[in-house]
Amino acid sequence: GKKLVPGQGNNAYIFPGVGLAAIAVGAKLIDDSCFLVAAKSLANQVSQDRLDHGTLYPPLGDIRDVSAQIAVDVAEHMYARGTASLQPRPADLMGLMRSAMYDPSASG
Repeated sequence: GKKLVPGQGNNAYIFPGVGLAAIAVGAKLIDDSCFLVAAKSLANQVSQDRLDHGTLYPPLGDIRDVSAQIAVDVAEHMYARGTASLQPRPADLMGLMRSAMYDPSASG
């Protein structure tokens, strides 16, 4: 048979990515379209090899990179729709997301 690996797309990737984007750009609105953008971003980050092995999500070890990319894609969507309050739009959205991410190694 085929081995399937369970995952936590919403809790591990989608919600953190959307939340990071919303906080970083001062979202005035988070609607269903933001979650659709996040889901497409997540899907685009899954390699064909992982899909061939029955895995629907990127490796959990890549979670910070994946979440940052989801946040960038959602932030771009928010700017395109006029729902981001941080103005002017930062030229380096990835840099903004990285600087806004919590770093557990930096606390304590």
